[in-house]
Amino acid sequence: MNESNTRDSTWYVKWAVSIIMLAGMALGRGTGNPEFQVYDTAASWIGAVGWMWVGFRWKDRAMQLVNGVMVLICTAGLLQQFHIL
Repeated sequence: MNESNTRDSTWYVKWAVSIIMLAGMALGRGTGNPEFQVYDTAASWIGAVGWMWVGFRWKDRAMQLVNGVMVLICTAGLLQQFHIL
């Protein structure tokens, strides 16, 4: 991982998608309201895509794999929530 004093696009992406994921979890899981679950899933999808991109930038295969699988799981969840699957 390349944590240096310079802030490239990776630094901004990792923090932005982390905040988006936390906000989604707070809405979906934090409220306990099933109507907000779609926000949790969508935010998790956005976060996984962002972290997968960071994994590619850092050449970290574990991050790529874990977040790639998460993208697939969240995509299936969104499709079910919108009654497409």
